[in-house]
Amino acid sequence: MQPCRNLTVRYNPAGDRARNRRQSARLKQLSDYLHGESRSLFLFELLVPPEKAQLDKLKGDKKAYDLELRPRLMVETIQKLQDAHVEPDVWKIEGLDRRADCEKIVAAAPQGGRDKVGCIILGRGENDKKVREWLTTAAGVPGFIGFAVGRTDFWEPLANYRANKTTREAAVAEIARRYREFVDTFENARVEIRAL
Repeated sequence: MQPCRNLTVRYNPAGDRARNRRQSARLKQLSDYLHGESRSLFLFELLVPPEKAQLDKLKGDKKAYDLELRPRLMVETIQKLQDAHVEPDVWKIEGLDRRADCEKIVAAAPQGGRDKVGCIILGRGENDKKVREWLTTAAGVPGFIGFAVGRTDFWEPLANYRANKTTREAAVAEIARRYREFVDTFENARVEIRAL
């Protein structure tokens, strides 16, 4: 099994140009190293936080940003980083509400002959219901190969354990149960789409 390296990157194409150029150059160096000397897979967790001006245009509505602006900015970021020769093997993508947005991400990721690049959906620490919606939406789009759900899975059981409200064994069992449900949600959505 090939080793993997995960990197979380905050990048907004409308952000500071000099900072984005510096960051792109450093990411290219890392990408070259991971695919060269280390022979590791590169998992790239892309976060596109809003710029103040972007939120101002939306009257500070972060949900509107996530629905209306962030998906387009994510595609633009992927393209800009690819142009800078940053070459992730897997793009970790913040949860998306619409299938069309998932399709745009999946269309951008393999451009230019990058046919082995996949995408996974992130839970962003959202509540259980929202994460299931995102998993179902992404699972139905070929190119989304999995998911990364952490806090939504483990936060509450871990907090209960630390507060001595539950045992270690019960917390572990609850985390495993939640994770299994997320796997089932993703896999069932894939099966349903294939059956159509």
